[in-house]
Amino acid sequence: MSTHPPRQTNGRRDSGYWVEAPRTTDPIGFVLRDAYARDQGIPDDMAALLRQLTDKGPVNGGPDAH
Repeated sequence: MSTHPPRQTNGRRDSGYWVEAPRTTDPIGFVLRDAYARDQGIPDDMAALLRQLTDKGPVNGGPDAH
């Protein structure tokens, strides 16, 4: 996170903090890149459990019950 002097924007004054996306050269940028670059989706066993829940349909009285 970087802090910059307050700016005048649309007649309002900013809080003085400016939050930017991490640059690829920032240490957190390396961590985020490495964490998401290896994402292979959900494991097969988790996908199977989610399919079972989907196949059962909505729970009685749930918001999707007809």
